[in-house]
Amino acid sequence: MSSVCQRIIDDFGSALGLSGLSRVPWYLIAGKAGPNAVLKIVIPPARLARGYVLTVARHASTPVIKHEVSVVNRLRQALPPHVSESVPKVLVHGQFDGLEYFGIPFYESRGNRRIARRLARKRRLAWVEQWLTELGAATRHCGLTQEWLEAEYAKTISRIQADPRVACDVKRQVQESFETICNSAEQIPSVCCHGDLWPGNILWQHASTGAVVLDWGAARWPGLPCVDLCRFALSNFGSNGPIGDAIRRYCRAIGLDPAYVPALYDLYNVFVKAELDVAYATQPLARWDPFLEDGDASPSHKLSCMLAPIK
Repeated sequence: MSSVCQRIIDDFGSALGLSGLSRVPWYLIAGKAGPNAVLKIVIPPARLARGYVLTVARHASTPVIKHEVSVVNRLRQALPPHVSESVPKVLVHGQFDGLEYFGIPFYESRGNRRIARRLARKRRLAWVEQWLTELGAATRHCGLTQEWLEAEYAKTISRIQADPRVACDVKRQVQESFETICNSAEQIPSVCCHGDLWPGNILWQHASTGAVVLDWGAARWPGLPCVDLCRFALSNFGSNGPIGDAIRRYCRAIGLDPAYVPALYDLYNVFVKAELDVAYATQPLARWDPFLEDGDASPSHKLSCMLAPIK
C-alpha cells in the first residue's frame, strides 16, 4: 500500500508540476469499510511547501469520488466568491492503476483558546446559519418533485417496511413523513444539501467567523432544505440553545414553512441510517431504528417541539 500511495502522490505532483512530492512526510487516514470506502493521503505543509489532502478509492466501484468532485466544482462556480472560499478547491482529479483520486489543499483549523466555549458554539451556529442561507439562495430551485423523492427514497423506504428488525411505529413514522413531503413537494424548495454537516467536517478559521466545509461525498443537489442546519445544531446543542430561532430564520430566508422541517429531517435520517450506517455496519443488527438517538426522543420529535407555534 505504501508504494501505491507514493506513486499516486507522484502522479498528483506531476499534474501540479511538482517533482519528488512523495519524498516529503505524509500519512494515511483510513475511512469506514463499506461500498463507498475511501482512503485519505495527508501531506501536511512543510517549512517550504504547502500541504495537500488526497482522497482515493477504487475506480468504477466507488462512485463517491466522481460525485464529490462534480458537486464541489459546480458549487465553486455557482456560489458568490465570499461563500465559494468555504468550499475546497479540487486541484487535480485523476486515475492511477485502477484507483481514482482527487487532491485539495491542506486546510488548517484554528483553535478558539481565547473564546469561551459557549460563545464559540454560538458564533459557529451563527456562521453555519448564514452560510447555509447563502448556499440555499445560490442553489435554490423551485419545489421538490414527487419523481425525485420517489427515485431518492422509495426503494429505501420499501426496504424499511419489509425489515423485521424495524418496529411497526417506526415504519409508520417513516411512511407518514415521506407522504407528508410528497404531498407538499411543490411547496418545498430544493437546495444543495451537504448531507453530513457535523462539526468534524468543518475546519474553523478566524476565531469561528469563517470556515472550510469538507467531505461533500454525501451531498445531494437537488436536495432537502434545512436538514444540514438541523444536523449541525442538534450535534452542537442537543435540544437546548438557540436552535428553534435559527431554523425559523433560515426557513424565512429560503421560503420554507417550518412545519415541514421534522418530516424533512426524518427523510434525512432514513437516508443516513439506511443507506450509510447499515451499509457500513460490520455486524448484523438485532434491532434497527433510523430515529434512535441515545435512547432519547427522536430528533424530529425534538424539532417538532422546538418549532411548535407559540400559543
